[in-house]
Amino acid sequence: MPSNTADRPLVSGVILAGGQATRMNGEAKGDLEIQGQRLLDRVVDRAGRQVDGLVLSCNDPLAYPQCELPRLPDSLPGYLGPLAGILAAMEWLQQYHPRCEWLASFAVDTPFFPEDLVMRLMAGAVESGKDREIICPLSADGWRQPTFCLWHRRQAAELRHALLEENCYKVGAWLKRRQTAEHSFDRKTDNPNAFFNINRPEDLQIAQNLAFQL
Repeated sequence: MPSNTADRPLVSGVILAGGQATRMNGEAKGDLEIQGQRLLDRVVDRAGRQVDGLVLSCNDPLAYPQCELPRLPDSLPGYLGPLAGILAAMEWLQQYHPRCEWLASFAVDTPFFPEDLVMRLMAGAVESGKDREIICPLSADGWRQPTFCLWHRRQAAELRHALLEENCYKVGAWLKRRQTAEHSFDRKTDNPNAFFNINRPEDLQIAQNLAFQL
């Protein structure tokens, strides 16, 4: 975890691993391996060095039994997607870590995300001003990566209302409704495949090949 300083806001992280992995025949994505290492372990290691605390968003109580992170099931029923996991993490922060205002989200199926992701998103938050609630990374090709955002916890109550009463389940749709800033990961030194994610069995082989190039 990063060393804490007086001028750096606390940031907690949540690994989004609550999906049903229908395109992977129901196999938990975090148990898939790249170069002999589980995706979940890889993401825990990479994310854990960037935040002050880390939790796992997972609805299956039997999944990932070896994972020692605090486990957060969705606080709303019905497998409503990543936003429900983000909401649960925000509400967890409010209850147990009231000094921590920011939440960083990480997808369990994206093994190469930047090792300086949180630092650069937090810099973007400072540059964008106090009214910004979400800082969203842009990949090298200019696409938003909404499951890797920095979220201010003050939006939790409105997010809960949107999920319960307005059927707002898409992360991208929520970003459009809030004060969202963007931060590009398009430096020459940035990995162009940093946000490559594994959705299908064939993507796993692509990820294996990409790992050998790093």
